[in-house]
Amino acid sequence: MLDAYLDKRLGEYYQYVSTSDKEIKSLDSLQVEFAPTAADLVTDFLFSATRFGIDSARVAGDSARVYVTSRSPPFEFVLQQAQIVERDLGPETDMPTKLSVLNERHRLSGGPIEENQTLYRLIREDGGWRVDVGWAAMAAYLDASIEEG
Repeated sequence: MLDAYLDKRLGEYYQYVSTSDKEIKSLDSLQVEFAPTAADLVTDFLFSATRFGIDSARVAGDSARVYVTSRSPPFEFVLQQAQIVERDLGPETDMPTKLSVLNERHRLSGGPIEENQTLYRLIREDGGWRVDVGWAAMAAYLDASIEEG
């Protein structure tokens, strides 16, 4: 699931999203969120440079809690390096070349790495595990906030 997300194989990733989350956000909406932008160099680099490891998983009936540690360069560092690459190579250089140069700069610099732990909640549905991304909970919270306000 994480590989599909990081490789932007959104159709494959979406298969792992819970049914309640799919009622909130369609695959088309998710694909719009991932449409190319000027910030692609930064996001593509972060996706390629991020590594994941499962720390623990606890299953209780039809739900599970999975703790995942990610290791990646700090966003501020990547943004700074991407600005240098953009400046040095200019707008006429294609994105794969810029990404290659950014990767090489990071490798040669031995750049900083941050480590973060994230909790993923899983739900057993249709004979398999699905990720409870939280879209449904967020929509319910926003609906309640609008009704109160």
